[in-house]
Amino acid sequence: MITDFIKLTQALKALRKTGILIAVDDFGKGIDNINRTIEIDADYIKLDRYFSIGLSKSNKKQAYVEFLVHYCNRFDVKLIFEGLETESDIDCAQVLGVSYAQGFAIGKPQPISQSI
Repeated sequence: MITDFIKLTQALKALRKTGILIAVDDFGKGIDNINRTIEIDADYIKLDRYFSIGLSKSNKKQAYVEFLVHYCNRFDVKLIFEGLETESDIDCAQVLGVSYAQGFAIGKPQPISQSI
């Protein structure tokens, strides 16, 4: 758990000056994700696979993903969906505005439009 966001922010600023991009992995897993993501000002958010499994059948997951897509678009953050495995969940993610995905069926993170 991150306890000193000031030191972390200073270190991340130094890394960014060298061209390094920052990613938050497994977003949605654990209790400090929202605070951490806002303070870190990540370039990428990799959404935990929990949200991918059964996405097309869960209105609540879809609503949360829509919120994250809006947040990411507003602050120029790339949202990467982890664990998209079924065609119906991939299609649903695309409809919701997810741009990048990864999973056993898709491979490494890539534009979701190239995954089908």
